[in-house]
Amino acid sequence: MTQARSPAAGFTITAALALVCVALPLVGLPLFYVQQAFLLFFFSALAQSWNILGGYGGYLSFGHVAFVGLGGAGDTTAAGPSPPS
Repeated sequence: MTQARSPAAGFTITAALALVCVALPLVGLPLFYVQQAFLLFFFSALAQSWNILGGYGGYLSFGHVAFVGLGGAGDTTAAGPSPPS
């Protein structure tokens, strides 16, 4: 049996990720890594929002999942095999 997380735990995780997003440019990382982290968080939020909307609405569509997945794969392919030095 699994226990549900409390809303406070979800808020804590969200606040921590938001803090990481704000702090990334201030740390002095190259722009490549900041952009990749932004896109990672963006596509994660997009997938999670669709998961919530589809779950509450009872709507199951793999077309949207494929669209988001191809967007992430296309970004990775466009970024190239390694970060610029």
